[in-house]
Amino acid sequence: MVLKLTRNKLNLAILFIVLVSAFALKVGYQVAVPSVGIQQQSPEIQDLQKRELITHASTEASDVPSSGSIIMNGRPYLREMLPDETKVIYEPWIDSDTVQSVVASYDLTWKVLEDEFGIGKISFEVHLLFPGQLTGFVNDGGFSDPEILTGLSSHFFTDGQVSEAKIYVDVTDEALLRNVPHELTHPATPNLPTWLSEGVGEYVATRVQTEVDPIRAKLHELESRGLVRSAIKLGNAISIRDLQDFDWKNTANKGQLDLAYAQSWHLVEYIRKSYSRESLAVLIKGFQADEIDEDTLFIQMLGDSPHLIWLEFTEDIQRSLTLDELEGKVLCKVAEFGNGSSLISRDWNIFVNQSKISGLDADLLFKELEQYKKRWRKLEQEATAYNPEVSDSLYERIGSYFQQMVASMNFYISNDFLQGDIMLHQANLEYKDISDDLAREFTDRRWLKC
Repeated sequence: MVLKLTRNKLNLAILFIVLVSAFALKVGYQVAVPSVGIQQQSPEIQDLQKRELITHASTEASDVPSSGSIIMNGRPYLREMLPDETKVIYEPWIDSDTVQSVVASYDLTWKVLEDEFGIGKISFEVHLLFPGQLTGFVNDGGFSDPEILTGLSSHFFTDGQVSEAKIYVDVTDEALLRNVPHELTHPATPNLPTWLSEGVGEYVATRVQTEVDPIRAKLHELESRGLVRSAIKLGNAISIRDLQDFDWKNTANKGQLDLAYAQSWHLVEYIRKSYSRESLAVLIKGFQADEIDEDTLFIQMLGDSPHLIWLEFTEDIQRSLTLDELEGKVLCKVAEFGNGSSLISRDWNIFVNQSKISGLDADLLFKELEQYKKRWRKLEQEATAYNPEVSDSLYERIGSYFQQMVASMNFYISNDFLQGDIMLHQANLEYKDISDDLAREFTDRRWLKC
């Protein structure tokens, strides 16, 4: 989310930007804290609000030690100075491992920003907070549901220069090491349209998280890509125009907010893939250098409008699947065939039970058996005709199961009911194994939605 507060002095515009990350519900572990009630807005947070959210904020550094223990409004804090003069400010009961992991994430973020965009370091204040403190800080920010926020950043952008860059992150959030680079990226790439800023933030955060927690990073990417593809397929995707005008402060609608972040992120990934890393870097720097409208700058830098890029992106994300997504696509097809076979089995069981009760003459019985054979044969033919892009043993096994069911019907039709029962029993055992294995595959891929 971007708030822009401006004041004019000697025709100089000062933009104070607050960018907020709200892409995850708070699901962190419970942290032991002292007896001070963390839900109450503390005096230091009130001071931060006054300093960060009013137009005439002071830009002078406070006269406090650069490192060591300090007292702010009667509350103890630890303050560490990094080699680039960035200050990490946190309360003493935040464990050192958490602090060091944040510092490592901070360093990795700057490496990614330098490698990807040629952006050099600027000094920051990194504030590590508990949930109640973070919520207290944003309570007056106009967010519809500030309690879901897990991080935010602020800075001044004056005459092409960033000053007083600060980030505030919830140390209990499970995505802490993703939130840190996301928030750091906002002041490092100032003056972008909000959707592009959030997309670039996720782009950088993904590369940092891949270094420190590759499994979680991969899972998040697959879930996010699946969310976008599903929205496009169902016609629920946010259009590029609506994304440009999106209300990022409406944090009450988390589902729509998640989709906005996902679309922004993967649209940036598409720009990087289709137009090269250098083009994305040039686009980012173009927004910092020129006060020009978004569509014009996109055309100047990339040769295409945001609308055209969006249309091409919606086709690409559905067509260009990763290996995991291709495997998931086959599993969904197996599940679809399984649903079809379950319907036939349901009807078969009803038919058999009714036959035992009322009895059927031979002609009617064999006509019914022919119909069931046709239904199983149709599934077998569909499975044979489907050409998966990756091989999968479950897909091969369910095709074999359909063949067994056709064979069992042939035995019944030929009046060999004993062999029909044997074949049917073997097929049922195989189908149970297939169903169990398929359930395990979906459990291992909780990102997969068919």
